Formats: sequence, structure tokens, C-alpha cells
Amino acid sequence: MVNLELFRELASVLATREKKQIGILTDKGTVAATYDPLFRTVSVGGMTVPEKELGFWMKAAHGATVKKVIA
Repeated sequence: MVNLELFRELASVLATREKKQIGILTDKGTVAATYDPLFRTVSVGGMTVPEKELGFWMKAAHGATVKKVIA
């Protein structure tokens, strides 16, 4: 039971961590997104992807080419 309590504490800390609001400039316009520096992921349009794969997933899911990330 002690482990379960520790997992609950960890989950509450992770849920309240700071995430950064960013913009992604694509060839189709600007899109609002959220960057999570702990896991190095970007959440955009209902999907969460690793930051290094953002260009691929934006092209695959939205048909847009990433030109610039605006912090």
C-alpha cells in the first residue's frame, strides 16, 4: 500500500509541472502548442510527439511543413 501512495504523490507532482506555451509556424499558418521540457515532447492538435520528430508528425498528421518554432 505504501507504493501506491508514492505513485499518487508522483502523479500529482507530474500533473502540476510547468509546461510552456509555444507556437509552430508552418507553411499553412501558425499553430498553438505546448512544450513539456521534462519529457521533451510537444502537444499539438490532440497529439503528443517527441520534439525531435515534430517535423515528421506535422507533415504526416496535418500535411504541413514546420518552418519555425516560436517560444
